[in-house]
Amino acid sequence: MEDIVEHPECEITLVPPGINTSIYAERSLPPEILGHIFSLIPAGESWTYNPLIPIHLSSVCRYWREVALGTGVLWSTITFSRGPPCGIAEIFLSRSKNCPLNMILCRNRAEWSMAQALEIALPTSSRWESLLLELTFPTEANDIMSLILNRFESEPMAAPPLRDLTFVGAKTLVIDPSSTALFQSFVDKLKPRSVSFLGLWPGALVPHEHLTHLWFQCLADKTAVHPEKLDSMLHACTGLETLVLSHVRRAGQGRLRGQVVLPALKNLTVYCGSATLAKDIFTSLHAPLLHTLKLRIQSHQIKSNLRTFLLRHGPSIRVLKINRICSHTINFFEILPSLEVFGLIGSCAGPSLQRVASYYAQGAVLPQISTIEINVGAFDLDAVQSLNDISTRLPLRTLSVRARTGYAEEQVQENDRKQFCGFVKVVAWDLGCEIDSVRTRCFGSSDSRDHASMFGSGSEWLD
Repeated sequence: MEDIVEHPECEITLVPPGINTSIYAERSLPPEILGHIFSLIPAGESWTYNPLIPIHLSSVCRYWREVALGTGVLWSTITFSRGPPCGIAEIFLSRSKNCPLNMILCRNRAEWSMAQALEIALPTSSRWESLLLELTFPTEANDIMSLILNRFESEPMAAPPLRDLTFVGAKTLVIDPSSTALFQSFVDKLKPRSVSFLGLWPGALVPHEHLTHLWFQCLADKTAVHPEKLDSMLHACTGLETLVLSHVRRAGQGRLRGQVVLPALKNLTVYCGSATLAKDIFTSLHAPLLHTLKLRIQSHQIKSNLRTFLLRHGPSIRVLKINRICSHTINFFEILPSLEVFGLIGSCAGPSLQRVASYYAQGAVLPQISTIEINVGAFDLDAVQSLNDISTRLPLRTLSVRARTGYAEEQVQENDRKQFCGFVKVVAWDLGCEIDSVRTRCFGSSDSRDHASMFGSGSEWLD
């Protein structure tokens, strides 16, 4: 058969020998489906966003270019982080159609200023869905926020229905107390549902009453958190659903005052940072609807405080993700009767899974976990064997394994994956992959700045 034949009724296309069927299939996809696939391709997160990805997609062939140019969401992340960026930003804006925009303003090169970027960005402010501001100097931070606020005050309809607002601070930036009111006005005017402070502490800022997600990350030295100020902030967040404290150090000798009640809190994350601050959180926080708890900390330093916290919240917790299961944390399963999802997010899965398998083998009455999610640095043969043992004692429905290293030849790993697929839905079996998110890496390094150098080694986070 030399020609491509299309069945008139079933729309089945027969491709002759010699034609690359994968390429042919990609080029024969309807534009709506191909455009949707384009929109799902990860382009990075926040400051790592790579504006060349949409350009690469639009350069494959004429058909892909037509689809890419017609897919506005593909061009909807507007980043000012690589110089000279203004021309690229304008191209992206012209191709984004009327889609909601993710606006990223990161000062990176001397060739342009934030004021120049805002000249391009502000006319589209009514379409902003998320906004990230990198603030390098206090005066520049004030100027940027003032320019944006002036725009919204002169044209109230230009204020966006913002979902996410993120402040990224350079290592030398400390918010002056005189700027706190400006931060307050900025947040109140934009009314975001989610606010993130990365490498920057907002001082005495009180989040907006509609705030549901609050994220603090990479706060150390001059930007470390004062417990009294965190206390007043949390007391003001009565509608908070998510709280993240990641690589946050405690400043001073103060403590959270009394009980902090967050009636709507469903997700709590405590990664590394200060053991003393973690003790305060687990002693003072009361969240009756807590659903998900993620821990990446030296738990032996806070084991009594954490156990008390779990005794209060155990019946409501459905998801627990932890960096390590050791002799004292394995007993936590007894006070989590409703646990459905167990996750490992540490460096090595083998020892933790061995302890879990041994504990279940003792015949104790433990939660009937239905999902196991593993996202670790090392996954070895001991981990595979322990997973097999666990699966014979639990009604597992789904399994996800991601690790930076493999444990055998690819064919052996593939055979193990197929074996698990025989009795459980394997959502992921990715070995030898990059597992850390941008935020977990504390920004990593980017161009002329190395944000990671702000925070030192992991041992410095335990006080």
